[in-house]
Amino acid sequence: MFRLRDASGYGIGELENMNYLCKLGINCLENVKDAEEVCSAKLCSKRRLTDLTLSWSNTDSRNIDLDENVLDNLRPPKKLRIRGNDEVISFPNEAEQWFLRVSSSLSELEISFLKSLESLPSSLESLSSLQKLSIGPSVRMLRELPNLPPSLEYLYVRGCHPELKERYREDGGSDRHKIAHIPHISIH
Repeated sequence: MFRLRDASGYGIGELENMNYLCKLGINCLENVKDAEEVCSAKLCSKRRLTDLTLSWSNTDSRNIDLDENVLDNLRPPKKLRIRGNDEVISFPNEAEQWFLRVSSSLSELEISFLKSLESLPSSLESLSSLQKLSIGPSVRMLRELPNLPPSLEYLYVRGCHPELKERYREDGGSDRHKIAHIPHISIH
């Protein structure tokens, strides 16, 4: 996990020449100063990078507009993890648009430790390459899933609201039909 700090040697630009990374976690994204700094990391040119974890640790100092630019310039690999922001209730429209822009490249998505999250982006349905979606742990306020893409093969949900468990339960949940096309489902 690469922890960003407001100090020399700890900026996101330090990743620029690390071209053989396969897996990368970036923590404290609230310390990124601007979108130009994110571009200097050149993550989109790291061909071996297949697993990226993004985390914000201090939600008090976040700038939503900057966060959008950070996401736009990170360009996710095939596997993306979004974690660690207790104040996110829903994804803003800009995040919805971002998911649409990466729709053909993302095969795995994990959303976890977003304790206040009440809804997922409706644009998840457009992720045509998405095969695995993991939600949780600690997504306790999520009560409903959006329509999910036909490409999805695995759905794992844990640590969610009891209402979600009830709605999608295997033995007659009222919304089970929305996920019936997914071969492997685990909700607990």
